[in-house]
Amino acid sequence: KVLVSHGAPRARGWELFRDKLKGEKHDINVDELSNSFLEHILFGEKASRFYTVEDDVLKKARETFTGTKKFAQFPFAELSEDIGPLPTSKPQLCFIHESDDGITLVYKSIRAVEKRETVSLAAIPVDARTAFSEYKEIIGVKQNKFRAYDAIWLPYDGSVVELRVDFPNGANADASEIAINQTLDAFKADSSSAIDEKPVNLFPIIKRIYETTDEGKVVEFALHTSTGSFKHEKMRLGDLCLREEGYHLGGKNALKGKIELFKLGVRWTVDYGEDDYTNPELFLNGSFKMLHSEDYPLETAIIRNCTGEMDYNFIRAKIDGYLKSDDAKPEAD
Repeated sequence: KVLVSHGAPRARGWELFRDKLKGEKHDINVDELSNSFLEHILFGEKASRFYTVEDDVLKKARETFTGTKKFAQFPFAELSEDIGPLPTSKPQLCFIHESDDGITLVYKSIRAVEKRETVSLAAIPVDARTAFSEYKEIIGVKQNKFRAYDAIWLPYDGSVVELRVDFPNGANADASEIAINQTLDAFKADSSSAIDEKPVNLFPIIKRIYETTDEGKVVEFALHTSTGSFKHEKMRLGDLCLREEGYHLGGKNALKGKIELFKLGVRWTVDYGEDDYTNPELFLNGSFKMLHSEDYPLETAIIRNCTGEMDYNFIRAKIDGYLKSDDAKPEAD
C-alpha cells in the first residue's frame, strides 16, 4: 500500500513486484518513498517498551547525541548487501534521527528467526530415505536471517523513553527479550547513561480496552473463566469483533460475565479520508500468572501493521490513554 501510494506498481509478492519494475516505466517519487521507508524502520512491526526515566539521565542522553554528524544519514547502501554469509550480530548505532518531538537512535544488527517446516521425503536423497521410513512426518527447522533496526526514542518533553525492537512475523518473545537487553547495553555504552528503570506495566489496560466495547475490533484474546477453564480465540475475518462473536457471548452470559482476560489483540481502522485508511494493530500478550500477581508485569506491547509514524502514534495514544486510570479512557474510533 505504501509503495503504491508513491507511484510503484501493484503486485502479489516481491518477485512479481520486482519483475514489474524491470518491465514497465513508473513515475515513482523516490524521496517520498525513502521517507516512508525510514518511517517503517522507526515504527514498523515493533515490540515496544516504555520507561519513565529521571530528568537528569534523559537530559544527559539527549545532549550526548544532539547534533552528532557521524550518524546523520541512514546507510541505505548497505541494504543491498547479501546477509546470508554474515553471522548474526549485536546492535550497533547506525543512525540518529532528530525530529520536532525528540531524538531517535537507530541500532542495526543481523538477527534470525527460526521457522518449522514440513520436509517432503522427496527432498531427501534416495540413499538416506530409509532412515526416515518409520516417520509419518518430518519437520525441519529453517533459520531466516534479517536486518533488524531497533530504536530508542528520547523525548524533548516528558520523561517516558521508548524502546522499539523489530518484531517480524515468526519472531518470539525470548528473541525479542535478548534484542531489548542488547540494545539497552549498546545505548549505555554509547551514552554513558543507563536505563535501569523497570518498564511500564501494560497488563491493566487489557481489561480496560476489552470492556470499552466500541474500541477497535478484538481479533484475539485468551482468558480464564470462573469454572477454571481457559479459552484462546482468534478471528481475522473481515470487520468482525470477538467481543460480539456468538460463541463467546453465549459462554460469557452463561458465566454471568465472570471472565479474566490475560491476552488481547485489537485492530483499528484509521480513516485518513479520500478512501485512504489503515489498520494498525496492538497485541498485549500476557499470561495467566499475571492475573493475580504484580511480580509478573506485562512489559511489552506488540504494535503491527503501521504504515508510518501516524499509525504508530495512534496506537501509542491509545496505550497512554488507558494507562492513566480506569476513568481516563480515550474516545473510541
